[in-house]
Amino acid sequence: MRRDRSGLPRQALAATAARVYPILADSGQSLSFLTSAAFRFYLPGYLLAAVRHYRDADLIPMIIVHSLTAPAVRESNDMRRFLRLADQFTPAQGAAILAFLNHMEEWAATGVVSSFSAEEPRIAAERFWSRHG
Repeated sequence: MRRDRSGLPRQALAATAARVYPILADSGQSLSFLTSAAFRFYLPGYLLAAVRHYRDADLIPMIIVHSLTAPAVRESNDMRRFLRLADQFTPAQGAAILAFLNHMEEWAATGVVSSFSAEEPRIAAERFWSRHG
């Protein structure tokens, strides 16, 4: 039985993603309003929804990319909030987020997703997540 990095069987993760996707699709905008702990808990479900259900995901990929992008202004309340969210991930989780951003960049460049440009996930990666690569 194949397992992912969390030790859970991939089949169980796929089944969970299928059950959770309708909930996430209805509440995609809420990602930006979650507490740090809730963001860490729900982000994997959002990532799976964006990749597995990209045709139906509407704005979910764009919302994820936006929430994973550090503000341009380093000394700001927005940056402090972003760091509270981003610093809680392990190096392996950060690497998974970077892989997701790279995937979204490729999809945007080839037109698979159209809610954002290829530059947006690249900026997110460069501003913070590339340290996990």
